[in-house]
Amino acid sequence: MSVMLYALHGFLGVPADFSQIKLPTDWQMNAIDYLHVRELSPENSLKDWGNNFCKYVLAKEKTVAGNVPDQPKRWLIGYSQGGRLALHAFFENPFLWQGLILLSAHPGIRAADKLTEDTERLHRQQFHQQWVRRFEKQDFDKTVEQWNAQPVFAGSKNEPKRLEKNYNRHQLAKCLSHWSLSLQKDFHPQIKACQNKIFYIAGEFDEKYKQIGRDLERLNPNVIATVAPESGHRVLFDNPDFISELLKTRC
Repeated sequence: MSVMLYALHGFLGVPADFSQIKLPTDWQMNAIDYLHVRELSPENSLKDWGNNFCKYVLAKEKTVAGNVPDQPKRWLIGYSQGGRLALHAFFENPFLWQGLILLSAHPGIRAADKLTEDTERLHRQQFHQQWVRRFEKQDFDKTVEQWNAQPVFAGSKNEPKRLEKNYNRHQLAKCLSHWSLSLQKDFHPQIKACQNKIFYIAGEFDEKYKQIGRDLERLNPNVIATVAPESGHRVLFDNPDFISELLKTRC
């Protein structure tokens, strides 16, 4: 049974970002250009996205059934924003997937009490609305430079050069507004009960997301948290060889 990887890139990302991942020749990497698929675009809410994606996968495999095994060993992998989308798809239909691979992905806001949770969600909403205005109104190159200068990316390489001509700025703004962490459900309960394997990868220099990985590992023995050496938040770009080897040995 061959392995099929369905890959979801991050904000400002493109499917080609996963080309750095080297896999065995009999595996299939399906990096999804979700921003340009009507039912997967940011016009859709997070609430609907997971169901839409599972339907998309099944329809895609039916279309090319002659080239796909009857029961493919499917894994879902997502980086950052793509990881958050992957959580919605994975828990929409866990039986569709062999497992889930999260790269620097947030499982959702969890707080000790409702007031603290509401306060943090409001903070995240305000934070993303600031970036919505920047991506809609400011010079694109300057905005991307400011985005890359955020503390969360410290210790990481910059992503490949992103050119304005390759983006719909209104659509980028919709990613930030419609798919904000403030609107994402808290997946900790689902992760705690999950029977599938979940691999969580964070960079060595990314203290916040390393802690998230440790916390998820404590929730459920089916979660395996791994630290990518010489990497920050952008593990996909900082150490693709490490990710490649991990996938080969665990999927």
